[in-house]
Amino acid sequence: MALCFRLSPTNHKHTARAILQYILNHPQFEDMALRRRPAVVDAIEHALGKNVARGSVKKLSDETVDKRDLRRYLLRYAHNPESVKAILPFLYHSPLGTGLMPAAGEVKYTLVHQQYRHFEVQTERPKTVTATNRGDISATLVHLYRGGKSPELMSALQHYVEQAAVNLPKFSGQVALVLDASASTRSYGDREYCSLAQSVALKLVLEKCCANLKVHTLGGVGELPMPEGYTDLAGALVDALEDSPDLVAIVSDGYENMYPGDLERVVATLPQLGIHTPIIFCHSKFTALDDLELRRPAANLLQREFWHQDDFEDLLNSLFAIAGAKQTEASLQEFLRQKLTSQEKELATWTTSH
Repeated sequence: MALCFRLSPTNHKHTARAILQYILNHPQFEDMALRRRPAVVDAIEHALGKNVARGSVKKLSDETVDKRDLRRYLLRYAHNPESVKAILPFLYHSPLGTGLMPAAGEVKYTLVHQQYRHFEVQTERPKTVTATNRGDISATLVHLYRGGKSPELMSALQHYVEQAAVNLPKFSGQVALVLDASASTRSYGDREYCSLAQSVALKLVLEKCCANLKVHTLGGVGELPMPEGYTDLAGALVDALEDSPDLVAIVSDGYENMYPGDLERVVATLPQLGIHTPIIFCHSKFTALDDLELRRPAANLLQREFWHQDDFEDLLNSLFAIAGAKQTEASLQEFLRQKLTSQEKELATWTTSH
């Protein structure tokens, strides 16, 4: 898309209207936002003025402000305001406010997730978090780590994993998982093994949901890796990228205790080498309130957080959509259809019984 006007507000309302209608209703608006971000920003700011445009986008990202002015200045030109409200914030900043451009598929995930939220079932989380009330898979893993393997616990673990995976989205592309099982993931006291257990729980579920998953483990080896050694996230990322996967997910507690800052430097260098594989840093936490201030080894990576097994559904939706593979949209749509059908059946059963 070529833009040949000066970067200053237009003084003609019909010109502003034409620019906004063209941009906001373009059938490839999402692709333009991802691939031609500076040009799209220039066009919108030319039409509205820089202050009005940036103020409008800021209001879109702030749930606490009055959005009536948005209709007057911006959204009245859009045929699909909900789609525009999902895409515009990505023009200026990422969802985490890191100043990064969204990875391919991130906007698509946002649009799909809007549909998903309409029938999302909110489950009650424990008010007091313990080692064994963050999901059945993690709880079983904590018992295995603390007490040793037993046939009963291994059988229960397999059952819980299969039970969870059957209701989660699937992905047929190639995923590389960097699993941090270094010494820091052991933690201590009441939280001993909890972060690692939730990370391993995610790994076991991904093995069921991904047709082509390759795991790169830092620390111990095997299905239940024991925490040991240093956290060389950068080295593991380089290894994970060798097979050119559709997506790399780094699952870690966030403590980079070997060559601190190395992961961020490697990530910054990748585009210069022609490597544009989506990379997502997934924080494994003990509770939703964990302080991550000292646990963000790469501020230039898109980041997701999880602490409970119920977070897996949203996390996998996000990961698979960001992968941007051709099969992503179809698989997510199929997942949403199945979820909607399941909830319709539950509603019908509830209506009949009452």
